[in-house]
Amino acid sequence: MTFTDAELARAKFLVSPQPTPANTGSQPCWPLVIDDFTRVFRNCNEPIPPLTRLIVADMAARDAYGRDKYKVPLTCDNGRDHLKDAYQEALDLIAYLKAGANLSNVPLEDDSGLAVALASYPLYNTAIGFVFELRRAIAERDGESI
Repeated sequence: MTFTDAELARAKFLVSPQPTPANTGSQPCWPLVIDDFTRVFRNCNEPIPPLTRLIVADMAARDAYGRDKYKVPLTCDNGRDHLKDAYQEALDLIAYLKAGANLSNVPLEDDSGLAVALASYPLYNTAIGFVFELRRAIAERDGESI
């Protein structure tokens, strides 16, 4: 597949690094995400299921990692293009899932490797859908014809 100079320039821009997040003093995003994620259980007065608890713990750990790495929490007005961030992460996600599904060095008789490979394919296809939707959102926001 070949690309026009304009397509290559736009692609380079979309995958280029962004500025370090600025400390704006705004409301951090991770506590809001965790609140959204757990609200349904709180509203129903139901205990939070074990998998949800694990995911919330992972979210809290990701928040702590980001604060340590960037010295500021993730906020909505930190000088970064969050749709571009999400798109870059989604592109990496499909590569990670493909790598996990490929496992060319795992013999087929190794059930654990085969299980990982088979489980990765539906996730891989779902991630491809996320990439399409994110890229469509960026194109629409930026006035690109698609």
